[in-house]
Amino acid sequence: MAFADSFATCMSNAGIPVEAGGIPDAATLGPVIDYLKSFVQNLDPDVRDGLDAATADDLVSVALADAEVGAIDHSYVGLLHAFDNAAGFPLSLCLQWCDHCLAEANSSASTT
Repeated sequence: MAFADSFATCMSNAGIPVEAGGIPDAATLGPVIDYLKSFVQNLDPDVRDGLDAATADDLVSVALADAEVGAIDHSYVGLLHAFDNAAGFPLSLCLQWCDHCLAEANSSASTT
């Protein structure tokens, strides 16, 4: 199974419906997720908590791809839509699942 398929399956099994077609290779996606995690981690704690609360129930993750925000490249809007479609999942939990699924998909890709 290709990396993107493995990653999408893992995320979807967790309740975050990701489409494999919008997922790049591991060498590209890993740094993007790391950058997004760093962006969020460097926010003021109150802003970070507010973002987590907002992303758990509202369709706002996609705003992270806005050029004025600059948290993630617009080409990853599909992934952000998947975060938004995962009802009750705050951004921090989606990013934790990304880390887990990146590792799992990398492991699957290296054994095939």
